[in-house]
Amino acid sequence: MQEALNFSTFAKKINELYGEVNKDRDFEYIYSYLCRNSSYLSRSILRNGDSKLFFAKSFSWLFSTAGKMQINLGDVFRKKYPNACPYCVTSPCQCNETHRAPANDLPAHKVRYSLVNMYHTDLNSNSELDLDKAIRRMGEIYPANKAIWKAFGSFYHFSRLFEELGEVHEAYSSYKKNNETLKIEEELADVTAWLLSAWGIHNKTESLSDCLLDYYIDGCPVCKKASCVCHEYSDRPQMLADKASLEEVKERIIELINLDPNLKDEIGELLRSVNQAIDTSSTVDAKQAVGNVKRSLVAMEGAIVKADDLTGRTTKVLSSIKSILGTIESFKDYWPS
Repeated sequence: MQEALNFSTFAKKINELYGEVNKDRDFEYIYSYLCRNSSYLSRSILRNGDSKLFFAKSFSWLFSTAGKMQINLGDVFRKKYPNACPYCVTSPCQCNETHRAPANDLPAHKVRYSLVNMYHTDLNSNSELDLDKAIRRMGEIYPANKAIWKAFGSFYHFSRLFEELGEVHEAYSSYKKNNETLKIEEELADVTAWLLSAWGIHNKTESLSDCLLDYYIDGCPVCKKASCVCHEYSDRPQMLADKASLEEVKERIIELINLDPNLKDEIGELLRSVNQAIDTSSTVDAKQAVGNVKRSLVAMEGAIVKADDLTGRTTKVLSSIKSILGTIESFKDYWPS
């Protein structure tokens, strides 16, 4: 049985896969993919889509971003979160009561000493920290995050993540002027903390280590090589997935019309709108087309069931409608529900 991934082993894995191709890419290229996939992660959670895919991508680009700056992500995370909140210096966090000030009115020099001492204690007890234990650590320090997510959904959580992502770029701008990486280290530690916390809340007892190992079971998921040979911008772009989705919806509508030619007038316009979206590659056209198909077929399904005519060809039509609606539901990462 393979052991859980720790920060160092995953960083090494990412470097083996992407170190060579990322060597000639600038920081902002890599950072942009971290932002892109974090936003897709947020959307996939809101729409009950394939969040594990975007968790894997987000963590991968996070480690690539840190690697580009030669930052040890595990070390900076443990320094920032050494089994305690770095602001109130307690676990569980008491920042709501202290207004992010140190508990017991500790002076600044004692706060720093306490955090450094906790960091070294953590290192002495665990030379390496695996990702699943880091997730549990965030849950222990910030149990309120789970309650906030349960009450209000993931909006607050991801607003904080995107805030930290913005601060990463601000810190990089400062680095370009002053050649100082400390601020980038701190901001990347915060991004790490919010992503780990999101996994722990959304996936509960499931293993992030298993998710990442499964994602890279065949090497790079795009080129399938142990050391990636993909060119810049050769990832699997969103619109390609959108077009494939539209083509599938189109084929299913044609099958439905073939089952009952009398439906051609009723749903022929839907087919034309899907064709237009495929031709234009417009996201707006695509969303409108899929939304129209879903609304029309839901109404048609309801009318058939209400008529209580579920024999012969009608049963096949109803089955075909359900199949198309099921296909649309599988595209939640791309289309509005």
